[in-house]
Amino acid sequence: MNYNNQKFQKVYFNSPYPLKILLSSIYGYKQKEETYGKYFRDYLKLLKNLEYADNQILVNELEFNKKKFVEFAIKNSPFCKETYIDIKNFNEFPILTKNDLRKYKEKLIVDSLIKVSRMVHTSGTSGSALIFPITSKCFQREYAFKAMHYSWAGIDVLKKPRIATFSGHPVANPTRDKAPFWVYDFVNNWLVFSSYHINE
Repeated sequence: MNYNNQKFQKVYFNSPYPLKILLSSIYGYKQKEETYGKYFRDYLKLLKNLEYADNQILVNELEFNKKKFVEFAIKNSPFCKETYIDIKNFNEFPILTKNDLRKYKEKLIVDSLIKVSRMVHTSGTSGSALIFPITSKCFQREYAFKAMHYSWAGIDVLKKPRIATFSGHPVANPTRDKAPFWVYDFVNNWLVFSSYHINE
């Protein structure tokens, strides 16, 4: 569910279970529309074309995209500008921790991408969740990789296969001590379990 809308979360947590299923499915529909768009299809096609490619072709693809990313970051990110990273030496690019991302968040965000971004989050299961923006292109690319992985097991995510998942989504209030600790999203055919309620 949406980490950035506390009012919605409060309504959801206090709703009877059938309404939670409906709300989760409405949210699931929105997610589906935002996930499987043009970028998703383009990246999935690219991944399938590269799946059995020669190693050198993959290395060339990696180097091309790495160079493009670093050049963009150095040109547009206040953090990279202030850090004086040399484009000729990729090894100088700093490795950032979660704490660094929290500390330098405003300087890492590229203003021109905010309008085409959405907020995402880490699960928070190993500490406090980290909330940050990514572009729709990046978001859909990530799901193209996931779809590719599923395809190796003969699963086509676009055909609504039955999926059960444990994730950091607050499908049940973290303070809740009675089942259900899960919710069904009938739009995507997913049963989503709360990872906050896993114990030995």
